[in-house]
Amino acid sequence: MRFIYSLTLAASLIATTTSSQPDHHNHRHPTFDEFKAKHQKVYPDATVESSRRSIYESRVNLINDHNSRQSSYVLGVNQYSDLTVEEFAAMRLGRRVEAAAPRIENEEGRLRGWPRHVTTTRAPKSTRVTTTSTSRASTTSTTTSTATSTTSTTSTSTTTSTATTLSTTTIRSTSATASVSTTAKPTTATATTATTKPLITTTTATTTTPAFPATLDWSSTDNPLKTSVVNPVKDQGQCGSCWAFSAVGAIEPRIRIATGTLPLLSEQQIVSCANGAPYFDSGCGGGDEQAAMAYATDFGLASESQYPYTSGLTGNTNACKKPLPSPLAIAKGTVSGHVSVTPQSPDALIAALQTGPVSVAVVATSVAFDNYVSGIITASANCPTAVSLLDHAIVVVGYGVDAVTGQKYWKVRNSWGTSYGEGGYMRLDRSVAGAGICGILQSPSYPVISR
Repeated sequence: MRFIYSLTLAASLIATTTSSQPDHHNHRHPTFDEFKAKHQKVYPDATVESSRRSIYESRVNLINDHNSRQSSYVLGVNQYSDLTVEEFAAMRLGRRVEAAAPRIENEEGRLRGWPRHVTTTRAPKSTRVTTTSTSRASTTSTTTSTATSTTSTTSTSTTTSTATTLSTTTIRSTSATASVSTTAKPTTATATTATTKPLITTTTATTTTPAFPATLDWSSTDNPLKTSVVNPVKDQGQCGSCWAFSAVGAIEPRIRIATGTLPLLSEQQIVSCANGAPYFDSGCGGGDEQAAMAYATDFGLASESQYPYTSGLTGNTNACKKPLPSPLAIAKGTVSGHVSVTPQSPDALIAALQTGPVSVAVVATSVAFDNYVSGIITASANCPTAVSLLDHAIVVVGYGVDAVTGQKYWKVRNSWGTSYGEGGYMRLDRSVAGAGICGILQSPSYPVISR
């Protein structure tokens, strides 16, 4: 374990954008002794304390250097500022995809999602898109949705619905089928289906105007329900269980949107029970948020009070409770599957957000994440974006535009407690194309809820 920061990490804090944040050039951070007292730090001997003092002071210097540059985001000292980036990652980050786990590939060849219960969408390459999928209940019954340009052609069928959108997501579900169609530009979509109960449907009159609002936030009143649909921010503690918190953080609000009731569900059940085949998660050793959704589909979830979270205090995964509490807060099948959103597509993520929060993965091994206080993290953080490096799972709850600077951002919910960032939330630059800032566009997904 290294106890100093590399020049690369120092360089990663150089920012070039202008922000509405106040001048922090002369902001005073606690001395190491003040830091120790505030956070009740006790070290085993003088040698360890000296090393921790050196780490803390180096980190404060980096924070001061960053803040003096008037970046769009502000860094600060927290209770983990005596840890190296690597040590913090080992304690707080835990998103991983087990290489031995069975996977599937979408039509673009990317390793995507879980082999069961998954609808995989393909980024459209023209105005015509056809997407088919099957759920776990049937491998033979499918629903096909076709989007076509309407310059001079009218499509008809026995059962039709018409929607003009920009990268909209339309979901129809029965016990046997589910489909998702996504379009890249305004089109008229005509869907032919069996008689089904619409689970979530985005439908608008025929128009060339994008249907999506300029801002959306499921953690506030800036959404169609005009009320927050999320629980208070949770804290994963000393366990690499971000993947479980990300999955539950997407499941809870989507149940609220679908049913009107907001449950408080157990991450501990997923951490302790979704291990080994077929989920291949490793509890506090890390896991995959899509596998966590698959587990919730197969078994249902207990409430937080039925199965309290304890791994954050010890860092231990703990054995799965058998039998599980009864009755469960949400029964098996309440989460009927999950959708893998088209990667590297801001429009697809915005479309998915219209129906609720979305689970995403990022590369969070950086001083910018460790010490984030407020503002919008930009490309100046220099965080990697490769799929193989995604190490932290979070939840996108919406998107917006900074009222002062006009800078577009994704609003994300972390699982590091309310003292972190902006009340447990953070904002990431939405203008970064491709993989997105810190890889946020590489692996979005969300659960499908049965009404």
